[in-house]
Order: sequence, then structure tokens, then C-alpha cells
Amino acid sequence: TVQFFLDRDIPFCPRSAVNDVLGSITNTHISGDFHKLVAQEPEKYFEEKPHLKQVLDGMKDAGKRLIFVSNSPFWYCDAGMNYVVGPDWRDQWDVVITSAGKPAFYTEDNRPFREVDIGTGKLKFRQVLKLEKGRVYTAGCLKELTQCINWSHPLSSSSDQD
Repeated sequence: TVQFFLDRDIPFCPRSAVNDVLGSITNTHISGDFHKLVAQEPEKYFEEKPHLKQVLDGMKDAGKRLIFVSNSPFWYCDAGMNYVVGPDWRDQWDVVITSAGKPAFYTEDNRPFREVDIGTGKLKFRQVLKLEKGRVYTAGCLKELTQCINWSHPLSSSSDQD
């Protein structure tokens, strides 16, 4: 944006330019227009990463617990990950959390998880006390995560819990 103004000798206020660009980005994300556009044509915005599946498999084979946490809605994550990794992308993860609301996901300690209906994308009403492989969750927080997967500390290994 700034270069556009400079190249054309257009007088501008740098602070206003920054505010306008940030406002546009924010509005695009909040409206969902950006996500819809990318989900419709993931090949235009993402690179296929078939080796990522092998990396994730290697981590799983080494005993690592893999947790997918994104601020994006499920339908967007699903479209992108289907393209990047493949249609079985959720099988790679022990837990899938979308619309996590980071940074509050890490800083707040009283945000319950909700389950996402994979078929409809709608939220279920039942209380989530355990995070199960193959299901998709939304919101939550790190404290709830550690309780719902019986994880005593984020840096502990599974052998520490036996």
C-alpha cells in the first residue's frame, strides 16, 4: 500500500494507511469472506504437502500426542487440510480443536469445549468432559485441554502419567 502511494506521488498519512489495511484485514476475517474464498479454491492458496502425513506418522510412531489447534472454523480447516494432507487428515491427530479463540485459549482457564458436528458444522449442546480422537471440538482452553485428555503437564510424556 505504501509503495503504491510512493510510486504515484500520492500524499498520504502512514498511520492512516496502516489503520486502513489492518481494518480491511480484520473485516475480511470477521466476515468470513476470506475463509470462504480460500475454501472454494484451496489449490490456489495452499500447497499440497503429502510429506506432512509422513512427518505426522513418524511423530505418532515415536509416541507423541498430536493436537491440532486453530482459530479458524472447522469447515475452513477441513477444506484446507483435505487439500494439504488428504481426506483422512483428522486421523493424524489425537485431538482436533477449531475456532480456539487464541490467545484466550492459552490465557483463560474457564472456557469449556463444545463438540462440532462434522456433518453439519453445528455445535452440539452436550457437556464435553473427555476429548476423543476422531471428533472435532471448538473453544476450550489449555486448562480444560489438560483435564479432558488426562495430561498432567503439557511438557510431560505419556510415561509420566502411568
